[in-house]
Amino acid sequence: MFQDKNWEILDASRGKVDQFRRTMPLINDLKNQAMRPRHWTQIQEEMNRNFEHTSDEFTLEKIIEFGFDQYAEKINDISGAATKELAIELGLKEISDMWEATELDMGPYKDKGHYKLK
Repeated sequence: MFQDKNWEILDASRGKVDQFRRTMPLINDLKNQAMRPRHWTQIQEEMNRNFEHTSDEFTLEKIIEFGFDQYAEKINDISGAATKELAIELGLKEISDMWEATELDMGPYKDKGHYKLK
């Protein structure tokens, strides 16, 4: 049977494993290519903590140390919004590119100063 101190080790280990398990989906949200500086600012404001996400010092250890797992749901929401915003941006760019390449041929309509597309 386990001694009292072994239970403490087991509890501490279980706590670390649980925290790591909560952190892994968070890593996917944080590495989302759709995240823009405004999204990182939102995360910093939500956590009330300043950090530089592009720094070499922004490691998994720092993510765990800063308690990102406590904000996982909010970070997931921000990351999801970033993905949707990127889809909208790409859609708007596609529409803009299409209209820039489209030539419209217009001609007079009924000699009253109006024009129509041909």
